[in-house]
Amino acid sequence: MGDQQSEEKWPEITRLVLSDDRLLLTLQSRAIRLVLQKTFTEVEALLVLENAFPDSVQRDEMTKRAMRSIVRELGPDFSDIRTRLKSDANYASILTLPVSPIPSEGMPWHLIV
Repeated sequence: MGDQQSEEKWPEITRLVLSDDRLLLTLQSRAIRLVLQKTFTEVEALLVLENAFPDSVQRDEMTKRAMRSIVRELGPDFSDIRTRLKSDANYASILTLPVSPIPSEGMPWHLIV
């Protein structure tokens, strides 16, 4: 995600645990897990209400918008995460990846009827 020095400039609540450049959900802080959990629900609602079949650009923007909305709703304790989402594009991409509703390879299995 970047070198260790640049990671350390951010507050601890924003830090992600990576292994082999993969985000390990179970090793994230409680705050990060809460943001991800609530973002999953928000993205599902957006898929139903706005666009059930977004292309990859729409998908990424939908996920990032949902996450920004969630951290805003969670209040001031999550302001550091909100700030980092806005100012660190790589962080936002890594954090939204597990929430992304449609993989680049096609439909997710849970949407196939």
